[in-house]
Amino acid sequence: MAHDAYIRIYPTITENKAERPEALLYTTLLLVSGMADNVLKPLLLGRGVDVPMPVILVGALGGMAWNGIIGMFAGATLLALAWQICTGWVDENPDADIHP
Repeated sequence: MAHDAYIRIYPTITENKAERPEALLYTTLLLVSGMADNVLKPLLLGRGVDVPMPVILVGALGGMAWNGIIGMFAGATLLALAWQICTGWVDENPDADIHP
């Protein structure tokens, strides 16, 4: 992402010297936000939830296939909720008889 922004902004810097400070500021902001995303996303996704990461991944991919960008968040949330309900239900009765 950062390389793509640099390639798009570089001709603007070299052609029009009046826009040089704005282009450099924009490039800096893109680089900082791209690096911050790599740090913040894992921290925020794993906070307070005891759901395995593959469950979140499957929920995000399934939700994205189902309803695009909004579905990516809704799918991961719904699958994490279903995971918590199922594991809580199983943990509630560990000695239950299972009849085939």
